[in-house]
Amino acid sequence: MVTEIGHKRRRSSIIPEILNGEPNGVGNLRIGARFTPKSKEHQLMSWDYLQKVVTADDLDKLIRHPDCENEYIDWAKGIKAHYGGLENYIVKERLGWDKGDLPLVESNASPTQFFNDIIMNDLSNIKVVFNDWPYAIPLDCKHYVVWCKYPIISPALFASPDTPFPPGRSRDVLMKAIIADGIRGETGNVDKRLPIIGDKSSEIVKEALEFPEMASNPASTSPLGETGLGPASDLAEAAHLWAGRFVKKFIGHFWDPREYETAFFCNPAHLRTVPGISHFHVISRKKQAEE
Repeated sequence: MVTEIGHKRRRSSIIPEILNGEPNGVGNLRIGARFTPKSKEHQLMSWDYLQKVVTADDLDKLIRHPDCENEYIDWAKGIKAHYGGLENYIVKERLGWDKGDLPLVESNASPTQFFNDIIMNDLSNIKVVFNDWPYAIPLDCKHYVVWCKYPIISPALFASPDTPFPPGRSRDVLMKAIIADGIRGETGNVDKRLPIIGDKSSEIVKEALEFPEMASNPASTSPLGETGLGPASDLAEAAHLWAGRFVKKFIGHFWDPREYETAFFCNPAHLRTVPGISHFHVISRKKQAEE
């Protein structure tokens, strides 16, 4: 177990162990191998850049350093050949789960079983792992992957009784935006306001604004979304904040926002290297003492 979270761990019972691989891995296949940035040359993206991409840009702009990418490609050849795919390796070796116990992926899963308060409070459903092949993030940041046995992106996110958006077809459009852009967010950021609107969401949710139920309930986009960039962006942010509420709550327990800043995202399906296991990414940075 690593101790980055420190004494704040005892604030909550929903604090799983962080799993960490060995730099060179174990055995000929290098099981658990993990790339460790060695110098500032591996730092291709600034913290400001990371935040802007995660909140409002194309997540495909998050990149690995070529050293990491090349090592990953070489390592993955043997892993895929031996395990029949990266997904099988992760389930067995990194998570210690039985693939037969995992629910179906988002598109086919039960709408009532997804990453919510009940799921996140049962630690048998969750594993937090250092990203073995991290993006080229600043050296003072750490990159984690939170794996879950249940879907994170689910239509049920917009179907609960407390959903702030009025019932109707507009909810389907908001869900379409989340599917296209994934779940986005940040925590612990007290210095600046970063609208969380995704890359494609503002354009998609324009359709929702045209439905009668949304037009007659303008308050449904406030106070969740207040970007100052217009109704479509406000509604896009409202949708992202609502869809990411459980992920953000989990992160708040794990990375105390008084001590850490984070940028987090659950990739849309087309960007997932491991599409069959639900997971989201957290990039954290410990705040400076003067903050």
